[in-house]
Amino acid sequence: MLNALIIGCGRVGSSIALELQAEGWGVTVVDENEDALTRLGESWPGSFIVGHGMDADLLRDRLIKEAVHEVGHTLDLTHCDDYACAMAASHAVEWIDLKEASLCPNCQGRVLEAAR
Repeated sequence: MLNALIIGCGRVGSSIALELQAEGWGVTVVDENEDALTRLGESWPGSFIVGHGMDADLLRDRLIKEAVHEVGHTLDLTHCDDYACAMAASHAVEWIDLKEASLCPNCQGRVLEAAR
């Protein structure tokens, strides 16, 4: 499943979120105003985070962690059970914050083993 993070749940953000969700994406919406959730409808199946979505340092950290994760997939790594490992699954955007931007010793070993 593809995942999307939508910053802002105004007219445009909510429309994009609803369209992506209808196409089968996992969608998380961030808005400072909890009342903005009403634009997504009462049965919104995605995630909604009340907060400021433009924390550049937080977004950069999340981007790096997810980039390492996706590069790991290109190296045939699967999801890791170690929540601190970059290869841990991120079922919600908050889960990204639990990870490090590096691989656990087990995943590092799998990369080295494949390189031999």
